[in-house]
Amino acid sequence: MSTRKNTTQEQQQQQQQHQDNRYRAEAKNKIISASIGSIITALTVTPLEVVKVRQQAAGLASTTTSALNINLTSSPKLCPNGCGTFVLSTGLGEYLTSRSTAGYFDPNTGILKQKQREIITEASKTGGGPLKILRKIFLTEGFSGIYAGLAPTLVMGIPNTVLYFFSYEEISPRLKARYPSDHPGSGAVPAVAGGSARFIASLSTAPLELLRTQQAARAGGSLGDPTANGGGMIAELRTMIRSDGALSLFRGAWPTLMRDVPFSAIYWVCIESMRDFWRNRHRDQQHLSNRNNSSNNDIPSSSSSISTSEQTVEALINGCVSGVIAAAFTTPLDVLKTRSQVAVIPDTTPTKATAVETIVETEGISGLWRGNTARCMKVAPACGIMISTYEAGKRLLATE
Repeated sequence: MSTRKNTTQEQQQQQQQHQDNRYRAEAKNKIISASIGSIITALTVTPLEVVKVRQQAAGLASTTTSALNINLTSSPKLCPNGCGTFVLSTGLGEYLTSRSTAGYFDPNTGILKQKQREIITEASKTGGGPLKILRKIFLTEGFSGIYAGLAPTLVMGIPNTVLYFFSYEEISPRLKARYPSDHPGSGAVPAVAGGSARFIASLSTAPLELLRTQQAARAGGSLGDPTANGGGMIAELRTMIRSDGALSLFRGAWPTLMRDVPFSAIYWVCIESMRDFWRNRHRDQQHLSNRNNSSNNDIPSSSSSISTSEQTVEALINGCVSGVIAAAFTTPLDVLKTRSQVAVIPDTTPTKATAVETIVETEGISGLWRGNTARCMKVAPACGIMISTYEAGKRLLATE
């Protein structure tokens, strides 16, 4: 009896160890896939973002409501810290970056350097679009020109993206187990999981992003600033907690969360819906194929596996379509976030309700969707590339 009990315990321990090893392997694959996806997405989207930044800095882009455009077209004397920062979007996030790291801004004035202005001007005179300007920048400055400022954004972008996707894949299965497909609340599972994953990722990295933002702002200020070097990240975090309290570490995170959490909720609802569509489509095709084989007295095909390339294409389509839908629904939130950030006098910054009323009265309802096309054009490829790379990476790593 004792021997049988020991054998059962050993089997249970082996089973538990096997499950733990499998979980760790899958977690490692998710982390690697999300990291690679984040890098590939940034490498794809950043060059076009760099062109946009230079166009705005040269004064050739159309007037927009972005904080970047306002800072760059204003007199350098009016800009805090010598106009030392700009916003660089990787398609998956927006990151404040020091202009001293970009190389194409004058670190003393924050104005685009003369040589870079000439490149934009020359390309624009000949009717050059973004791709032509990008080609001119690459021929003149090489990879360092089209990817200027990329490295600092990856420092925060990769951890944020990894935590985001990992959190979703941890939360979603648990919610699906609790609320199966026949449960009335099952339809809300992707929205809750997606919104929660974005909330966790953004809030977890908010203190480091705030610290990096402050460091980037100081980098564009006076070289003699005694606080520029500081005493390291840990020392700065401790100083902030002592002076302003622990909640100060999350300063500035709430406007972003108000936009990104709804975006993620809508995005994952669309992703899961499209996954169901492809799954049903493949099942119907398999059923039809088996029925045809039976009528021809052939052996029915038992293989329902889908190739990695086919899954990657489906994931790319899912990401692009879902990204556009989520971006279109949340553009008003993005407009409100941008308008609140560019308010000249902080004390006069309107509440969200007042801002909505002002926009509708002065610009009509369409004002809430200003910039929607440009945002969708940037979000669609970023979401598509990220989810397809992530899914392909997990599948390939699992076969090793």
